[in-house]
Amino acid sequence: SQANANVSFKPRALEMLAEGASPEEVRQHFVDTDSLIESRQFAIIDARCQVANFTGSQNIPWAGMRSGDHYSVQGNILTGPEVVDSMAAAFERAEEMGKPLAERLLDALKAGQAAGGDRRGQQGAGLLVVQEGGGYGGGDDRYVDLRVEDHVAPILELERVYRVFMGVFHPNDIYQPLGSRMIFPERGPDIRELQERLAQLGFYSAEINGRLDAETLSAVERFQADRGLSERGYVGRQTLQELQREEDPGQR
Repeated sequence: SQANANVSFKPRALEMLAEGASPEEVRQHFVDTDSLIESRQFAIIDARCQVANFTGSQNIPWAGMRSGDHYSVQGNILTGPEVVDSMAAAFERAEEMGKPLAERLLDALKAGQAAGGDRRGQQGAGLLVVQEGGGYGGGDDRYVDLRVEDHVAPILELERVYRVFMGVFHPNDIYQPLGSRMIFPERGPDIRELQERLAQLGFYSAEINGRLDAETLSAVERFQADRGLSERGYVGRQTLQELQREEDPGQR
């Protein structure tokens, strides 16, 4: 819920969904029972990826929304419809690339800002991703719960904090064979997989030790130079995509 938000929508929507209501039925319930509904803006997506959303007529323009397969993007006081259009397109592109949900959301935020964003400028940004048992030590479901309250470039700062957070709390989730993320941890199963792949291709002959050491980085740089990649000294999206193409000749 946003705009003139009614924060009670969240627990009530979850209750209704748990009782078997569809997102559209929940949306209609709020429309029928909230006297200030025309000043509200909200979206509901259930576990089956059904989407329902609403933008009241009293939202400050530009206000509107776009929805697609299991996502909804909406905003108010925006520079124009190009903001939500760009966000939707970026989210879909990121999904096609195999990026995880958190990075799809970050890409959408960056695209929306690049298209004009909020007419008042920038101030804060947040990112919440829920996954069963995904919190610290499996104690709750908050896989990612980050926010930047006040910053001159809040979306870029949020992305920076996200990279640091993932490297500390979810290091094994950083390496993605589809080439969606950089490798940040210094050791772990993702580094071992990288070493094994480079060894198979003839670029790495040292011990498979799961450590991002000098020999591993040197092998990465040799692979990047051999393939004419612009990345040097780190494993980013371009390098990972090229490694995947080597593994799957059908993508060449």
